[in-house]
Amino acid sequence: MRGLPFKATEEDIRQFFSPLEPIFVNISTDVFGRPSGEAFVEFSTHEGATRAMSKDKANMGEQYVDLQ
Repeated sequence: MRGLPFKATEEDIRQFFSPLEPIFVNISTDVFGRPSGEAFVEFSTHEGATRAMSKDKANMGEQYVDLQ
């Protein structure tokens, strides 16, 4: 995920993908330990990951999120 609001939490990311349930969420930080606006999210199946990609360019708050 790219373009996350800097205040986004793991719970915010899980809600973004609801009703899908990620099995792993890692919010990246910069060298100072601040959120970088990027996260890695893993799903238990390929189908779940494919369905999650339908959220590409959807908004989280006022920012759209780019899924790669």
